[in-house]
Amino acid sequence: MTIEIKNQIAQLSAALTAGDPAIASHVATIYNNLKNTPESIHLLTDEEICSIVKGFETTSGNKLAATPAKSKAKAQLSISDF
Repeated sequence: MTIEIKNQIAQLSAALTAGDPAIASHVATIYNNLKNTPESIHLLTDEEICSIVKGFETTSGNKLAATPAKSKAKAQLSISDF
């Protein structure tokens, strides 16, 4: 099963590079296979996990680890404000 998942991830990587519109299908297939065999995730390389995350971000438009927006500068407080 792990070889099958690795092959699917390779297809996803190629689809991401080519801009293939079937990226969502690849991501869904990989998700279902990993859901059925969750122990397989431990055997994936960082590059393979990165491809899955990029596929998710591409299809959903969401970022998994987006940096928070910077807040506006805080007003200066003085002793008299308390």
